[in-house]
Amino acid sequence: MTTAHTAREALQEFSIWLETERRSSEKTVEAYQRDVGHFIGFLVEHL
Repeated sequence: MTTAHTAREALQEFSIWLETERRSSEKTVEAYQRDVGHFIGFLVEHL
């Protein structure tokens, strides 16, 4: 993973890593993107 400057960029880098290094299925990557995206939204609202 490269250095990410925002949480959204970090999520994008993580998704790429899941696809390429972990060879995760498309549905797995989508689920992580959705769930982590919701968590990031929660943090933004509550911190």
